[in-house]
Amino acid sequence: MMLCDDNPMERIIRPVNHDRPKRTMSDNFYDLDELKHFFECLYDDDQPLAYVFFRVLAFSGIRKGEALALTWSDIEFDKKSISINKTLTRGDKARLMIDDTKTYTSRRTVSIDQKTLTILKKWQFEQRHDMFMLGFNTAQPDQLVFANDSNEWFQPSKPRVWLEHVISKYDLKHITVHGFRRTFACLSFEAGLSIKEVQTQMGHKNFQITMDIYTTVTKKKRSQLGGKYAKYVNF
Repeated sequence: MMLCDDNPMERIIRPVNHDRPKRTMSDNFYDLDELKHFFECLYDDDQPLAYVFFRVLAFSGIRKGEALALTWSDIEFDKKSISINKTLTRGDKARLMIDDTKTYTSRRTVSIDQKTLTILKKWQFEQRHDMFMLGFNTAQPDQLVFANDSNEWFQPSKPRVWLEHVISKYDLKHITVHGFRRTFACLSFEAGLSIKEVQTQMGHKNFQITMDIYTTVTKKKRSQLGGKYAKYVNF
């Protein structure tokens, strides 16, 4: 009725959950042992779709929206690569839509390992079987790799639901879905990939973003430098 000059709800003090551990961007990733344990828990929890989704994120470094927009035609099994050319986003009136990648450097071809490709191939077979039982023919090149029971896009919040479930159930270190992208970068540096290789794989437009992650990893390695040197010199 236009009786208020302003919105009184804006003066509400929101409650804060102090029990939840604080997390910074610097530790928003899993180290190698934590990542292995995460997938062991996810496998035990019997969530094949979530398992494949996070496997792709952790072993390719692609963004959540890029993964949710993937079709089987984007995956070249013989070339061991995935073409990243679109992303799932929200358009007018919060409707889901396929849009261009985040930046021009985000449109790229990423390399993928053979084991992840094997897991994807197995998932493709399982998806065809399950979707056929629901009345859908998924033997189409534009078939979504990750589709809901209506054979449509998942809501962007769905991966977070999967992640929060397994973290809570198995009392794992809390990271975000985006943390798997950072995990890929950190482990890539530890594996010996160059900064340029990681930047290209992840589609970073800004070189500084890659450098920030690299700095996080090198801080950990720097603490081990003395021991490695002494072991090599050995006297």
